[in-house]
Amino acid sequence: ENHLTGTGIEIATLSVPEGGQVTVTVTSTPDANAAGKVALRVQLYSAAAGSKPEFAAQLGAFKAWSDATDSRTRPDTFKETGLANINQAISSLESEHGDAALAAQAHLLKAKLLNYYKLDQRESRAAAQRASQAFASLPAPDALDLARARYMEALALIGMSADGDSVDPTPDEARKLAVDILEALAAPGSTLGPVERARALGTLAHLDLRMMRAKEATSRFEHARSLYQAAG
Repeated sequence: ENHLTGTGIEIATLSVPEGGQVTVTVTSTPDANAAGKVALRVQLYSAAAGSKPEFAAQLGAFKAWSDATDSRTRPDTFKETGLANINQAISSLESEHGDAALAAQAHLLKAKLLNYYKLDQRESRAAAQRASQAFASLPAPDALDLARARYMEALALIGMSADGDSVDPTPDEARKLAVDILEALAAPGSTLGPVERARALGTLAHLDLRMMRAKEATSRFEHARSLYQAAG
């Protein structure tokens, strides 16, 4: 579970005996009127692949990624082992035989997990910034996932804004930076689709409520609701 609310990439690894058969079933709790779509890819490697340099880095990364996102993970277990696993995945994917696009996704995942488990908002922001840079540096820059990384940076900044001892940025500076990012992502010309724009608007509305700006919050919630309804 990557906790990216329907975006990003999930990776699961499974060892099976030679000649074994595997059935993949994808399920989820419905959160829209129409069923969504999932792009599924299954890759098969021989038992000997792990000993070959051209495969070892990616196989190690896949296993570390899978372990880091185990659905049974809790804040304490992520701190103990999950963070090291996602760092290992990033290191392997950024190696000579790695995968730059997946490395960018792994930075985004790290940012989300640090934020989700409320472990280190400053490092979550740094990971989101590294993801943005990585998506922008791909041979075919990934504008959509770059925008998603910016959204993750905004969430980390919101977390930092709640820390009265935060410096560089201060809580007020962090809040303003978050608002600037979210307003750009929620705008009609945003790279994000309507559902993710609505999510950015909802986050802005919650910030308004924290600042006792009920009128502004209501307006943003209504705008977000209209986007959600239009998207089904």
